[in-house]
Amino acid sequence: SPTEVAAAAAAAGGKPFEDELPVRTERVWELQRRSALRWGWHAPCGPGDMHKRWRWVDANYKPHALRNTTDREASAASDEPAVDAPPGWLPLEPWQSELRADTDWEGWQYAVDWEGWSWYRQAANPRLVRRRAWLRRYVEEKAFADWQRLLMLF
Repeated sequence: SPTEVAAAAAAAGGKPFEDELPVRTERVWELQRRSALRWGWHAPCGPGDMHKRWRWVDANYKPHALRNTTDREASAASDEPAVDAPPGWLPLEPWQSELRADTDWEGWQYAVDWEGWSWYRQAANPRLVRRRAWLRRYVEEKAFADWQRLLMLF
């Protein structure tokens, strides 16, 4: 599988796909809301959350185009992105949260509400919503198969 080949190459200090094969990165946003009725953070469930109730969304807070379920509750209950590989692409690695200077150590950003507010790296009152980006790299399936066949010739 591409994941196994990439892991072996990384262990040997190389990156076999970076220069030779088409690789793309998919970004999915995870959304959560702090509820006064339940302790802790949960998938958005407020009356104004609408599409955000899916938990796994695109950059516009709409259900991700590659979601692997049409059941909003199943998507909201999933602990990792409920998103399939793009057609014709194979995953190179597991999903990973994106860590940046403007996120906390788990990749979260916090705000008062979803729209029109600044995002911060610390959870503090009255910040009631949070988001984090998840990334996964994919290799084009046909190019990977051709590359494997070429390697078998040597």
